[in-house]
Amino acid sequence: ITTFRAEGDCGNHPNDSGGYTCYGISQNNNPEIDVRKITRADAENIAHRKYYAAHGIDKLPDYLRSDVFTFGWASGPKTAVRNLCRVLGIPERNKIDSEIVMAVENYNGDLHNDYVDAMQQYFIKCAEKPKNKVFLTGWMNRVKLTRENSCHYPTTDPIAQ
Repeated sequence: ITTFRAEGDCGNHPNDSGGYTCYGISQNNNPEIDVRKITRADAENIAHRKYYAAHGIDKLPDYLRSDVFTFGWASGPKTAVRNLCRVLGIPERNKIDSEIVMAVENYNGDLHNDYVDAMQQYFIKCAEKPKNKVFLTGWMNRVKLTRENSCHYPTTDPIAQ
């Protein structure tokens, strides 16, 4: 829900290297799909198959899955997994495996916030390219949504008073 909330519907921004995009599914990165004809349900199924399960994100503990998926949806799942490895201090790879899961389970610190910080820094670096600068506000909104919609986000608002 958080990921698709950040994406919006369909569009064709001239600076977007993905080309025409619907619900985050870009035509240039998915040439086998007619992106103009997909529904949100189609996009969710593609997201699960090509991003979530295919890269092993489903193997991560519940509290981290949505963070890695959201980052991967915006940057590509390999980038999200490699950034997770960097945060964990282990050799980079492109897919979640048992070593990554073990490192996540043994992480000494606030992995959610450390990972979201890495996502934020990645987007800031991407926005250094002039053609990407226009996307920075949207990327920072995605970071904010990810940070706030985690089960580890501390809140000052009580559920009940």
